[in-house]
Amino acid sequence: MKAAEFNAIYDKVLVQPLVAAGFVRHGASLFFFDDFGVLVLVRHRDKWSSLTQSTLFTVCIRHHFLRDLDKQPCERFSESINDYPFKIQPSKLRPDFFRSRWHYEPCNLGHWPEDRIEFGSATDVAPQLEGIRDSLLSVGVAWLRFLVPVEARRQILRYGESAYCEKIWLEDYEKFIAERQTSAA
Repeated sequence: MKAAEFNAIYDKVLVQPLVAAGFVRHGASLFFFDDFGVLVLVRHRDKWSSLTQSTLFTVCIRHHFLRDLDKQPCERFSESINDYPFKIQPSKLRPDFFRSRWHYEPCNLGHWPEDRIEFGSATDVAPQLEGIRDSLLSVGVAWLRFLVPVEARRQILRYGESAYCEKIWLEDYEKFIAERQTSAA
């Protein structure tokens, strides 16, 4: 399958239904915003993607108030996977996701969890794209709503590795939570 054919199927099977459900397309990625955070399907490449005619997908979550790794306010549509504390392969977003004792897994500055679709050697990519679409709509959105700032902070504190980026995120979560408690009092 050629890239143009894959992109047409990708648009029809995955992008259009997600946009109709409230996702926003920006660049190669799809974003779903709620009051505190964003769920994003990042479509990206590696150095072999052109040669192998493949594309990669990673699902990420971050909260709007988190700074980037330079300690600057983060762009609304950040396509840098490094800006997201929570990352997972789309194929792992299944109905048993939370029942299987999901927890934060550090994937900081390097290899990210990703699913690869090798469309160059494929004859039908629709089932893989439908699976990504359906898991984002069911489990992905539920995961975003589950990961309120207090839970996100708890996850990073318990399962983190004290990485530089985690320290920035924890500072931001603590500040946000303290400000919310002060304004509620």
